[in-house]
Amino acid sequence: PTTMAPTTGVVTDAPSAPPSDACPRECGTAALGGGTCNAAGECTSCNTNRLLLHGACVGQVYCRSRRVVGGRLVNQTCRCVDANCHYCHRLPTGDDCKICRNSMYLRDGICIPQCSATEETSLGFNSFGRKCIGFPFVCRSNRAQDVSESIKCKCPNADNTGISDCFECNFTLGGFGSSCSKCRNSKFLFNSSCHDDCAHAPTTVAYDIGSYGRSCRAPFTCDNQRDEDARKCKCPASVGGPTCKTCDWGLGRTVCTLCKRSKYLHEGRCVTTCPVPTVPIGDRVTGRICATSA
Repeated sequence: PTTMAPTTGVVTDAPSAPPSDACPRECGTAALGGGTCNAAGECTSCNTNRLLLHGACVGQVYCRSRRVVGGRLVNQTCRCVDANCHYCHRLPTGDDCKICRNSMYLRDGICIPQCSATEETSLGFNSFGRKCIGFPFVCRSNRAQDVSESIKCKCPNADNTGISDCFECNFTLGGFGSSCSKCRNSKFLFNSSCHDDCAHAPTTVAYDIGSYGRSCRAPFTCDNQRDEDARKCKCPASVGGPTCKTCDWGLGRTVCTLCKRSKYLHEGRCVTTCPVPTVPIGDRVTGRICATSA
């Protein structure tokens, strides 16, 4: 006789989805594109004015580093539509990107490979947070100057791969802030970039007052803290500093030519008393000198 194999299991029907009128209200209605859910009561569709995320229908969600920021779904996984977007505001009508990654630039809520060469300046040198700005500006102390909106900025190096020793730089249309106008960290400005010294520019003088604003300049005269072009300047401490009214920054040597504050001019610097055998001449606050006695 033929023997039938025993039944090894019982086949049961999978739980069916509840009717639309039994779904949570947030799932919406079929007439508006939603109204469906699973047996656990999680939405599987939403009205067209809502986003479906983890079984919930929400009006908006902020997604950063692939995690929800705030709200009842906080820390749940999420993903911006554009893989180049690091932080986005997700809406039923589409994503509004806030921060781009992968060295892309943010413009009007989307990430693009590069900014306009004629109508925008490129801001940022890290792989995250680059932006296209539709106007030129000066960056000083990590802030854009004289603009209507608050913009954080940093002066980049020549190849836009990191921060530079520049304290003040110009973000021009088609540029990325590589044109420096003032250096920091005791660096010298020459041809819009910062250098360790002025050895590469032998026809210039190393104007080295303070750790900010040093530069490699053509020889000049500083009179009453202004040069021939009316730019601010100072005389170095080696010739009297603030007691020197007029000094010549020359190749190889800087000398004072006129002292103030009742100091005496002696061999190119200002002194309090004249050394022997010189004698003091003058009794005014400015213009005193040490002269060789007859």
